[in-house]
Amino acid sequence: MLTGVVRAFCPDCGDIEVRCEGVTLRRCVETMQHSYRFRCPICSMWAVKNAGSGVVTLLLRAGVAVEHWNLPLEFSERPDQAAAINDDDLIDLREALKLLPTADQ
Repeated sequence: MLTGVVRAFCPDCGDIEVRCEGVTLRRCVETMQHSYRFRCPICSMWAVKNAGSGVVTLLLRAGVAVEHWNLPLEFSERPDQAAAINDDDLIDLREALKLLPTADQ
C-alpha cells in the first residue's frame, strides 16, 4: 500500500484529494470494465469515473475497497425469445388506451 490518499477530479471543485476509505473501485464481472466513485470532501457531491488499467493499479496500491457487480439479467434476454406483436395485440392496446382517464372522449 503506497498511500492513504487518492488524487481525483471533482467536476465542481477541480483537483482534490480523497482518503482511500472514501473511494470504491467497481468492476463489472461480465465486461471486466472498471470505474471508481468517491464523494468530494469539499462539495459532498458523488463523482463516478471510468478507470483504465493504470488507474486501477494506482487505486489498488492505495488500498481502496473493491466492489464486484453483475449486469442485470435483462441484458442476457433475447428479443427473439418473445412472441411477435400481432394485429390483435395492437387492437387490444388501442382499446386499453381509450379507457385511460386522459383519453380524449
